[in-house]
Parts: sequence; C-alpha cells; structure tokens
Amino acid sequence: MASAFPELVLGAQRPPPSIAVFWEPGFPSIQGFDITQEDITEWLGDGASRLLSEQQLIEQLNASRFDLLITPYGSAFPKRAWPQILKYLREGGNWLNLGGVPLSRPVVRTAGKWRAEAHQTTYHKLLGITHSFPVETTGITGYDAPKELKNSFKAQEIYELYVRLSSSKNEPGEDGSDGPHEGIVRPLMLGVNRDSRPIAAPIIQIDRLLADFAGGRWVFANYTGTLGVQALLVLAQTAARGASRFEVKSKFACYRPGEALSLSVQLTRPKGELEKRASKQCAVEVRDSNNRLVSPLTLTFDVKNTVATASAQFVDSIELPPGFYKVHARTTLDSVELTHASGFWIYEIEQLPSGKPLTVDKHFFYRDGKVFPVTGTTYMASDVHRRFLLDPNPLVWDNDFRAMKEAGVNMIRTGIWTGWRHYMTESGQMNDAMLRAFDAFLLTAHKYDIPVIFTFFAFLPHTWGGENAYLDPRSIKAQQQFISGFTKRCSRVDDVIWDFINEPSFGSYKYIWSCRPNYDEHERAAWKEWLRERYPAATDEEHVSRLQQLWRTTADDLLELPKIQDFESVNLIDERRPLKTLDFRLFAQDMFIRWVRQMTTAIKSNGNAKQLITVGQDENGLGDSPNPQFFAREIDFTSLHNWWNNDDLVWDSVLAKTPSKMSLMEETGVMF
Repeated sequence: MASAFPELVLGAQRPPPSIAVFWEPGFPSIQGFDITQEDITEWLGDGASRLLSEQQLIEQLNASRFDLLITPYGSAFPKRAWPQILKYLREGGNWLNLGGVPLSRPVVRTAGKWRAEAHQTTYHKLLGITHSFPVETTGITGYDAPKELKNSFKAQEIYELYVRLSSSKNEPGEDGSDGPHEGIVRPLMLGVNRDSRPIAAPIIQIDRLLADFAGGRWVFANYTGTLGVQALLVLAQTAARGASRFEVKSKFACYRPGEALSLSVQLTRPKGELEKRASKQCAVEVRDSNNRLVSPLTLTFDVKNTVATASAQFVDSIELPPGFYKVHARTTLDSVELTHASGFWIYEIEQLPSGKPLTVDKHFFYRDGKVFPVTGTTYMASDVHRRFLLDPNPLVWDNDFRAMKEAGVNMIRTGIWTGWRHYMTESGQMNDAMLRAFDAFLLTAHKYDIPVIFTFFAFLPHTWGGENAYLDPRSIKAQQQFISGFTKRCSRVDDVIWDFINEPSFGSYKYIWSCRPNYDEHERAAWKEWLRERYPAATDEEHVSRLQQLWRTTADDLLELPKIQDFESVNLIDERRPLKTLDFRLFAQDMFIRWVRQMTTAIKSNGNAKQLITVGQDENGLGDSPNPQFFAREIDFTSLHNWWNNDDLVWDSVLAKTPSKMSLMEETGVMF
C-alpha cells in the first residue's frame, strides 16, 4: 500500500505545523461529519493549532503565519471570509476540507443566526473545481487506503469533483490546445466494487505546482460520514507538507535492442527548501514484465532550492531482450517516502504485431468473420491526456489498458489534437522520441488486443507555414509527410484505423466552427476554377451573366469570394447574396473531399490495404462543416460525435447515416 499512497506513510516528523481551524459555535455543517469542538481538541491538541472565528479568519489568515487551514463544516464556509480564504490559497496556502463539496454552500450571519445560501459552483470554480456529482456507496464493497485512514471511516455519500488544472493554453492559436500541468490530483482512498474496480475516491489530494495557488496542497474528504482521530491526523500532516512532485522518466518510450537505457529523476517542491527537506539520494530499479529485478541503481540528486534532479544511463540494459519493462524510483521528502513508476519497451519496429484486421460493410464492423460490436472510448493517457506522445509513460498506459480491457472496452480512439509543431518541424523533421512513443502506445494496445483509431488533426489541419489548411500546396505536402511518418511505421499492422481529422471545419481559425472564406490566393484561385467547372460557359461574359442570374445580384465582383456579411446578415433590406454563400458551402464540401483524397494517398503509400480510414465529425457536419453525406464515399465508414445538441442525439445519428456506409458513434453523451 505504501507505493499506492506513498505520502501517507508516517516518518520522523518536523516541528508541528501551525494550523488554523475555522470554528464558530452554531455554524451549520452541511454534508459533513458533525464535528464538535471536543473532537477538534482531541484530534489536534493544543500545540500550534488555533481555532479562529469568522472575524479572526479575516484578520489573521495568511500563508506566512499558518501552514494549514482546516475547514470542518463540509460544503459550508463563511461567505464574509471568502476574500481572505482565496488570498491565502493564492499565496500557496495548504488546505484540508472535511466533508461535502468544498466551498459550495456560502453561509452568512443575519439577525444573529447563521443562514446557508443555495448550493452553487460560484466559489470553487475559481479554484478550478468546475462542478461535482454524488456517488452512492451501495456499489462499494471495500476501500483501498492505508489502515490509518480506514479506521473509523464510514461514507454515506461521496461527492466526486470535476477539476480543471490549466488556466492557459500551451498553443494560444489552437482550439484543441492543452494547458500547462499546473497541478496533480491523487486519490488517497479509493472505493472499489465487487470486481475490485475503483468507482469512487472519497478522499483526494490536489498539489498545485504552477500559476495561481502554486505550492499549496489541498486535501478534500469529499463525503458525508465519519472520520477517525488517526485519519484526521494523517490528513492534516499530509496537507501541511505542501505540494510536491516526484517523477522518473525514460528518455524514450521504446528502445531498439542494443541501445542503452537513459533515465532521469526529478523532485519538485514549489515552496523550495529541498536542501533541508529532501534526501540526497534516490533508488531506482528496472524490472521486467515478470517483476524480476534486472538493474538496480542509486542516484545522487543535484538540488537547487525548488528542484532536485538526477540522471543515469544503464549500460547493462544493452543486453535486455525485447519486451515491456517497469522503472521504480524511491526517495524521501520530510522523512516521508515518495515513489513513482514508469515504463518502456524494447523492440524492433519490424516486430510490431499485426493484430486482427477489421472489415466493414454498410452496417457493422467484422473481426474474425464475426460482427464486432464496439464498446469503446476516446483515450490518450490518464496522467497527461493530450500530451501522451510528448510526455509518455507506458506504465500508465499499461495500467489503463488493463483496466479498460477488464471493463469490456474493445476499441479506443486517440490521436493528436494540438501542438503539431512539436511533432514535425516546418522543414519536415519528425520528432523521433514522439514516434517511439507512438510505437509504444500501439505495442501496449496490442498487448490487450484493443484496436486503435488514430486521429492526425483536429478542427483544421495544421498548415506548417502555409496560407490555407486545405488548398495551399505547401500545407498539403507537409500534411502528407506528417501522416506518412506514422503510417509507414505501421505497414504490417492490420488493426489500426486512421481518422484524418477530428470535427473538421472549413475556413480559418478566425471563423472556426463556421464555413467561411479564408481569403487567401489559393482559395480565390480554387473558387474561380470550381465556379467555371460548375457553371461552364462559352465566354467569360456569359459566365458572369449566368452567375448574376443564379445569385440574384447586380454586383460586379461576382468571381470574388463571398463577403462575411453575406453569411451573417438576415435583414431583407441589406445587399446580401445568400445564394452565393450556398455555392461557397458546396465548394467547401468539394474541397474537403479533394483534401481527403490527397491524404488518402499518404496512408495507402504504406502498402497495407487492410487498414480502414474515417473522418470523425460532430453535429456541425449536418450544418456548416464538412458533411458525411458528401464525403462518405471517400472513406471506409463514417463517424459521428453527437454530444453537443442534447435534444437531438438520436436525430443527428439518423441524419448522419449514409445508405452505403457504416456509421460509428465515436463520441456521444450529454453536454453539460
């Protein structure tokens, strides 16, 4: 259990932390533990702990004076003290909330009595907690946690939190961008069902590493029930230590036989003082898939205030046979053991397993000659999500794929939603470490016999310096080169499916989600050529005259792209040409089809005709975006993401289905 919950192992203690406990007689406890003042005294003793009233909290609470704030009333908190609480947390203050959903029920004093306001997300949203949902405990058969937490623990209802830990974009110009890794959420206790699968986390820890709140550690006992004395002490000590992060990484997610393994270890504590608090050394072990120790090593940290680093090459790893390997690292901070684990593969690229191919007709997938009903999910990584190929941890993937397999998942969809410049430079140089991570991901999927749908782009194809995502020859060439960088590695892999682009629009990022002109020279030329082919005429004068009649206009700039106001104005008195915008939308459909054909050549160049091709489109494909009814004939099956229009989930799936091609629901659900 120490490896699962490393920071709950008690070691030699530093001087007692200074703790502020909010306490007011008669203050309502909502979804909490019904704690009394005697409980607080028994739990924390006298020491450096102080009970603070609402007014004292406003006057005294700050991060330099108190190592920890405890709010013991569940979802309830003193509204008047909110500005000071927020200031304290932004200073990197540590926080332990006992019960309920933190900061969801503001409480005010009126006429000498405490009154709770309505449940709301207003306050905790500012901390990155967007909302919560209750989990009944009837399906929980046991709890996975250190014994100090399980003693006297009882949960009547658990409240799971949606946490958003990025406040900015890594790629400001991209709608699919991820953000900086500003924090880490860890479960300190897991509720498991009869199949031993985790279904709830009644106690969690959030370490804030960057930006607002950096250095603070928040521990939430987010349930209604009881908590023992020993558990409260452990949670208080854990929270008071502040945020930290300990990681071991392999240079590559895949190595070729004969290459030396290269590892790095990093310990981060935003509040610094690592020279005084951290061990000088770190133990590292490499184990094979049977958990046999194949290489131990002790590393010495180079410590610089907030960061301690170490690295090494394992020369003896040159003799390791192909397979999957785990890396375990261990050190101490404040005399508490920290552990982290990663993994890597050793393999020859020619040894990528082929897998069982999928075939398709107009209604179903088939595998092994049988109908293959899909129960799948979109998956990247449970630790870094969209950065899974840039910051890979194959051990996380291995654990996740095992869990998905046990849960009945038989297909996953993944890919690249952002940051294409990190995957291939404008000169066409592919990122070798990323491609090795891609190989490791497929190896892991094959280990559990789960086919992969891999997506290359999202919303608009990356241009690599070109002017138009679909029409600039420079962009087309780069996109084909990018796609080929992946597909050629998979010439022997039969069960990978290629998805060109997630939810494509046509136009530019300025008008993303809408079909609007980009107004570049490549688009102007393609538009004029398309008009000549669609409306042929003997002379240019006859061509213009015909367009004037079709579009009901007297304007003399007919061959130019439609103006933005032609799409947006709905006033009858305006000089507006909606029939011209209709033609532009048809032009956009044809140009997308042309682009799909161009990208298909990049995939087919790997020589494997068993690999299927699709495009994952959302409901807007039935409106302003590329429509599967137009491009279906260019791909093997269509895919729909019906989750924005809550009232139209079934209707959208019906409209997107073409007579000749199967339709896969790649994303579905209720938007909130």
